[in-house]
Amino acid sequence: MGEVIPNDFPLLSGYPEGREAEPGEGRHGPNRTMKPIVPEACRDRVSLPDHTDHLRAAWTNPEDGRDRQLVTFADVESAQAYAERVLDVFRACPEEVTSEEMEESRRLTVVDSRLGDFAGAASTQYLLQGYPTPGLTTWHVVRVGAAVLLSVTSNEGGAGPDPDQAAADQRRRDARAIARVIDAMHTLIEEYPSEPPFGPDGFGRVTLGMSREELLAVPGVRITGDNGVCGTSRPRAFADTSSRAAASQCCPFAPTWRRPSASTRARPSARCARPTRRARTTIRGTPTRPTGSSWAPATA
Repeated sequence: MGEVIPNDFPLLSGYPEGREAEPGEGRHGPNRTMKPIVPEACRDRVSLPDHTDHLRAAWTNPEDGRDRQLVTFADVESAQAYAERVLDVFRACPEEVTSEEMEESRRLTVVDSRLGDFAGAASTQYLLQGYPTPGLTTWHVVRVGAAVLLSVTSNEGGAGPDPDQAAADQRRRDARAIARVIDAMHTLIEEYPSEPPFGPDGFGRVTLGMSREELLAVPGVRITGDNGVCGTSRPRAFADTSSRAAASQCCPFAPTWRRPSASTRARPSARCARPTRRARTTIRGTPTRPTGSSWAPATA
């Protein structure tokens, strides 16, 4: 799994500054080392499924916990399935007894949301002997393209004279707090579409004839070969290793892009093509067929 989400993605946007927290608390991340968020309700857990990348961030302070997780998937369908699964688990658990002895329970409300391409929000309120008690957890699940954002906050709200209004107010505050994150998700998806153009010239923003420097300038691309020799054969990679002129070219790998179908990979025009007898020439990144040579899919 490669890194797709930029390390400087603004996942902390909308959180308080670190100086506002108690010693040892405050902002955490963004990073990929924090454990994934696992939504749960009525003992039904939603583990993180297969994905292309994920980034975590958090804010901690006494009686104030905030967590976010951004996950990218290979396609929109997988992202949608994950977002729906999380919301379905919440909907299936409108109320849960957490302690029979103490008569403690929690009530979970799910509402629709207009954020992103698909979204929903959920509020968990806590009750003691049927009466509201301090404690309010708010979730936002937002899909933009093939990326899904989970945002969750937990604090001591929800015990006032109108708990439902307090929950609604918290959902609105959290929605405003993640506005810039959602805007950045739109930009991310534009740069890393789930199904970029795939053809004889290349794949998405990776095209035949690109130099090492040009490849490294493309976000989300890493080099798997060196000095023009691909270290690994990948159907999503393009390389020209057939001539000395290609010494500065590499084998790039863009981890977010969907693997082409077998029928597509079988066509020479759909993969890196190279002449078997004479070096290929390249004009502005577009391969031209040398005279007197035969063509075959690359197997670098």
